Amino acid sequence: MLFFIPGLIFILPSCILNEFRFNDVSLKDDWKMEIISPLFTGNFTFKDLVDDWNTVPDSSGEPSVVIVSVSDTVTVPLNIIYEPAVIIEGFNFLIEGDEYLSEAALNYTVVNGSPFPLNFQMYFYEKEKPTEKGPAFLPPAFAAGNWDNDSVTPMKTAYSLVLTQEQLESFKSGNRIDFSTWFDSPEPGIPTDTIRADYPVEISIILTGIIHRKYE
Repeated sequence: MLFFIPGLIFILPSCILNEFRFNDVSLKDDWKMEIISPLFTGNFTFKDLVDDWNTVPDSSGEPSVVIVSVSDTVTVPLNIIYEPAVIIEGFNFLIEGDEYLSEAALNYTVVNGSPFPLNFQMYFYEKEKPTEKGPAFLPPAFAAGNWDNDSVTPMKTAYSLVLTQEQLESFKSGNRIDFSTWFDSPEPGIPTDTIRADYPVEISIILTGIIHRKYE
């Protein structure tokens, strides 16, 4: 799927984006333009955002948690909820065009239906250099849902992460993204011995920034 800005193309398959074009607009050498672009949208469950517990070792003797779903119940080590897990690896991403980003911000909106604060981290890198990842893109933890006697009311949190120069260069040069998530400990009094697998979590990221015409 392609997203077109005048001469600037974002190529992001496998995510939800709008598609629109400004075919008749061009930038003069001394002009700049503000942009707003959907970057990523995902609907997840709590289970999706935790490490693959089908491969975790036996948790006998260690603190554990029971994850309950409609079709399955599994006991896993409690610590895997609090440790980063790569949930999407090698996500295709590419910027092409005759304009360049001089500044940018990633605007996150998360609706967290779990009783645990959520951390969501991204790394941009080049496909040919998978071990040479750029700096982390990590906003503050997104607020937990309101827990009340086994019922959770989802909480909506929004953050804007203004990119540093180092992050901006990584964003512009990378063509792959890794997404990692982990949860923080809940508020005191919220049980951690049994957790629902289907707590809903919605994540949306919108790019805003300034583009200028490239000078050869």
